[in-house]
Amino acid sequence: GIKVANPDLTVVAVGGDGTLREVLDGLLDSEIPVAVVPLGTANVLALDLELPRDVDRVLDVVLETMGMEAGEVWLLAPGEKELWPYRQRGFTPAAFREKMSFPLGEGFPGIAAQSGKPIFTCDLAHEARFIRRGIVEAGFTCFGAIPLLRGEEVIGAMTVGSRHMRAISDAETEFLVSLGRNLALLLQPLVGGEKG
Repeated sequence: GIKVANPDLTVVAVGGDGTLREVLDGLLDSEIPVAVVPLGTANVLALDLELPRDVDRVLDVVLETMGMEAGEVWLLAPGEKELWPYRQRGFTPAAFREKMSFPLGEGFPGIAAQSGKPIFTCDLAHEARFIRRGIVEAGFTCFGAIPLLRGEEVIGAMTVGSRHMRAISDAETEFLVSLGRNLALLLQPLVGGEKG
């Protein structure tokens, strides 16, 4: 088994059957909690374990694992220059529906989608690039947007937010970027375009 110095550690395994088996085998004799996000192409293991493959469940796992209170997925149709909401989970859904589309480069989802890079803040009330004031009024202080990348192509953005001050670590950023790439594969049938 794996010995860990940090008792607050949770491992999040994201991927297909091979990745999930390797992670679970490595943690077999440990007491480390594991969250599993099955995003491979076949996901036989996920089916055997009756783990959901839907976007809502993926968002729920992200929110629970990271201690965030709300998350969204925005999609960009091929040839479009505007993001449209696909899913929202968590606290105050009405505040998140304040704006129903984002042009590329506008607001956190639009900035992440246009740049292909994540954007985070824990000073939401003073963040000029953040447009939806209803989310700030609902008490959110930390917010981030991560591009959903299929190869080099951006197909959307995922957001996460919290009403509690917390920094987003480099490891969490890396996890979210990796998850964004896997979510892009899961969402492939919805946005069309070329695989790659």
